[in-house]
Amino acid sequence: NDHQFSDIMPEICDALHCQDRGIKPRVAVLSGVGSLLNIASLVPVDFFVSVDRNSFVLDQVRRMVQNVQDAETVEEYNQIDQRETLFSDLAAMGADPAPYWEMEKESFGILHFTSEQRSYYSLRETLRDTPVYYTQGNFSHGPYVEALGQALKGTDVTYASFTDLAEWSPEFL
Repeated sequence: NDHQFSDIMPEICDALHCQDRGIKPRVAVLSGVGSLLNIASLVPVDFFVSVDRNSFVLDQVRRMVQNVQDAETVEEYNQIDQRETLFSDLAAMGADPAPYWEMEKESFGILHFTSEQRSYYSLRETLRDTPVYYTQGNFSHGPYVEALGQALKGTDVTYASFTDLAEWSPEFL
């Protein structure tokens, strides 16, 4: 999980910056939301891939990325994000993301993209310059994993996040 991610993120960033760059495109693969908005400006990649088996999660990630690209400030982002509407919509589907949002803010601390305007500007610039691709699939489904591997052939997957995946899909382990 993302618990105390702010403690390990500097080490992850150092390791990513020390990796041999080579000529292959670098990619970050994130299961579900994968704290994309928190890590995007911290990991040097050529593109991001957001994977989830639920289309509504991918739609939410798309919306969050678009909101950051559109909003000039953290305050504006918070206004257009409409988290309350999203949370009630998801609650109607049997999911309550509210505690996850609070855990994410706590876990990332000063590294959370809403913690200060400078972090938000860096994220906004990253998401304007770095493509995010979306794919619907299940990491516990072998043929999907094989197909994703083929799609990413010729890249270096330098960062991957499977946060909460074991909770939602125990067979992944």
